[in-house]
Amino acid sequence: MTASDFLKQWRDSSKAIAVKTSGSTGDPKQIYLSKRDMMLSACATNKFFGLKDGSRFICPMSFEFIGAKMMAVRALMARGELVEVNPANNFTFDGHADLLAIVPSQVDCLINSKELISKTKNVIIGGAPLDDKTIERLFELNVNAFQTYGMTETASHVALRKVGEPHYKALPGVTFSTDDRQCLVIEMQGRDSSHIVTNDIVELISPTLFLWQGRFDNVINSGGVKVHPELLEKEIKSILDGAGIRYEEVLVTSRASAKWGEEVICVLEMNKESIPSCAFQLLCLLKTQLKNSMHSPKELIFVEKLHRTLSGKINRKFKDY
Repeated sequence: MTASDFLKQWRDSSKAIAVKTSGSTGDPKQIYLSKRDMMLSACATNKFFGLKDGSRFICPMSFEFIGAKMMAVRALMARGELVEVNPANNFTFDGHADLLAIVPSQVDCLINSKELISKTKNVIIGGAPLDDKTIERLFELNVNAFQTYGMTETASHVALRKVGEPHYKALPGVTFSTDDRQCLVIEMQGRDSSHIVTNDIVELISPTLFLWQGRFDNVINSGGVKVHPELLEKEIKSILDGAGIRYEEVLVTSRASAKWGEEVICVLEMNKESIPSCAFQLLCLLKTQLKNSMHSPKELIFVEKLHRTLSGKINRKFKDY
C-alpha cells in the first residue's frame, strides 16, 4: 500500500479505516478505527510538536501499518506536506523535516548522517523499544527524538518519551490510571473509543506521566518468583556490554519446568563468530552480576535470527528455540 492508496480510503464515504494489529503480543487481527478518532489523535500530536500549515511530515515507513497512515492524517490535519520515502533502513529525503517518523531499525541511518540530523526538527520512533546504547547515542547527538507509546487500537501513540528522560508524557486530551494489576488504563477525551485497559505494567507518576515496566502477559512465574522479561533484558544487555560481548538482540522467555513451573531462559541473537566458547561461564557471570540472582536464566540459547512479526517486533509468543 502507498500513501496514495491510503488517501483514497481516507476520502471515501466510510466512517472507519480497516487496520491490522502488529501481532507482537498475540495473533494479528483486523480492527476498524473511526476516522474521527484518527483525526483527534493526529491533532493531539500536531499540538504537542507545534505542527501547522506548511509543516513537512517525512515518512519512510510502509503504509500497511498504522504509523505511516497516521503520518498522512497528521499532514492533512495540519495542512502540511506529506513526503513519502522508500521504507528502507537506509533512507534519505530532500529538504527539511518538521516531523520524521521511523522505526528502531532505521535509527542507525539517522545517527550516522549529520546531514539528516541537521535538517530534522523532531523525530518519533515507534514499533518497538530502543536499547540503551541507541538512546545514549541520540542524546549525545542532541537529536530531538521521542519514543512513542501506543498501539493500533489507540490510533498510534498516546504518550511520548523524550530521549534522555525516564517517563512517558500523555498527549493533549489523554489521561492515565492503573487497574488492580498495576496495568495502564487509557482515557482519551472525546473519542469514539475513549477507554482502553492495557496489559502494560507501569509505575504511575501522575495522570499524565508513567514509567513503563513490562507486559503483564509476559510475566514469568518461576517457583513463585515473578520475572519481568523486559526489565531483565535491559539488565542482561548492560552486563554483556560491560563484558565486551557482541550481540544483536536479547530475548528473555520461559519454558515449562517440572520443578519451577516455568524457568527463565535467555535467547541471544548474534553472529556465529560472536558466540562465546563457554556458555557456562557466561551464565555464571549473569548470576553473579544480576540484581536478583533468582532471575538468572537457567540456559542460554544462541541463534542467528530471532523470530519477528511482519512489523519487525520480536515475536514473544514463539517458544521453539
